[in-house]
Amino acid sequence: MNLGKIPVSEWGPREVEAFIRLLRGEDEEEDARPAAGAGRCPECGGFLIPAGGCRACPACGWEACGW
Repeated sequence: MNLGKIPVSEWGPREVEAFIRLLRGEDEEEDARPAAGAGRCPECGGFLIPAGGCRACPACGWEACGW
């Protein structure tokens, strides 16, 4: 599952569970990993993921577009 192609605001239970597996290191699919250089969230320090042309933090919901 490529989480970067689905906006965080549109994640359902399946996407949330996939992200939790990813954070735990249980998901080894290459395309499921956050893009290198996506960065860290300025609000909570969580890892950012690409989401529909934006960067988003699944932990707290912070988003930035136009980067």
